[in-house]
Amino acid sequence: MAKAEIKSNAKLNFLLLVHGRRRDGYHDITTLYVPIDLHDTLYIAAGPGDGIKVTCDDPSVPRDTDNLAGRAAELIMSSLGLRAAVDIAIEKRIPVGAGLAGGSSNAAAVLKALPWVLGRHLEDGETLMLAAELGSDVPFFLTEGWAFGRGRGEVLEPVAGLGGVEFVLAAPPEPVSTPAVYGELKTEEYYVDDFDPGTVARAFAKGPDAWRECFRNDLTAPAERLYPMITSLKDTLTGMGYRPALSGSGGAVFAPAEDRTRAAADAAKLRNLGFWSEVVRTI
Repeated sequence: MAKAEIKSNAKLNFLLLVHGRRRDGYHDITTLYVPIDLHDTLYIAAGPGDGIKVTCDDPSVPRDTDNLAGRAAELIMSSLGLRAAVDIAIEKRIPVGAGLAGGSSNAAAVLKALPWVLGRHLEDGETLMLAAELGSDVPFFLTEGWAFGRGRGEVLEPVAGLGGVEFVLAAPPEPVSTPAVYGELKTEEYYVDDFDPGTVARAFAKGPDAWRECFRNDLTAPAERLYPMITSLKDTLTGMGYRPALSGSGGAVFAPAEDRTRAAADAAKLRNLGFWSEVVRTI
């Protein structure tokens, strides 16, 4: 049985503008994807037989083809015209339902690794098509580095980013429903102005202290209306001296950390209050 081990990184959204609802039910967005060092680990094996098995050390994570990683495996097998017994074990560190795209990242990891395990190859264009079919965030995790995402998020433009910048990252214990948050978004909360990506580039050029100029997320108000614990978490971080911003549809929030020792101590305080929290860095 062939095997592979692959890391599956989380992301932050430094920027998330929602321009309106599309005919297909999704929303047109402009977002800035930023990969971070927080990751799950996937162990993928394949051998003679048939069927896809997905397990996880977090009991709240769906199993088998109800899991996005399992659906990715299903698409790969169909595209390659193969039958095999595929076993995917997920070691979870990215919190579920937190706007960090752990499930999408897991699916992308399967798209990268499973063909290799099977001794086969898919063209990059075909892999991207499968990624877009699985979800709006999945194509980003097939790329390297930072990227603007447009359309549903799947139309990507690479951005020169910086690695090694640290953040306090925290999430409430309750998972957040992305469809519910988008459904709560009011028409008057859509971003209707022209967006100039040069404003982001100029902020990057000034250094991390200026990045706060980019931290706009149009899903913040609807997420806080539906999940008051997000507001409580943000207030707690603000009381600690941070300026938190929401990632994705939430509930994770992040704030630049100027001192790692202090940030680690504050993350521990947040965990003692019942939140999930870690210090992470950009990659």
